[in-house]
Amino acid sequence: MRLKLKSFNMNPEVSVILPFLNAENTLSAAVKSILNQSFTDFELLLIDNNSTDNILNADSFSEN
Repeated sequence: MRLKLKSFNMNPEVSVILPFLNAENTLSAAVKSILNQSFTDFELLLIDNNSTDNILNADSFSEN
């Protein structure tokens, strides 16, 4: 999975933790929703809970 980061803060004010399980069809929308928030001083941690779908091979996070 590839994400293009707009900026990187080593000490973010907030940690957003997004656990997922077999979310191949929904994870991209969830991540985009989080990244489109007006508050930007956060880190996003994606936690795979042993998914068995194709999410780890998906290219759903690449930007055009």
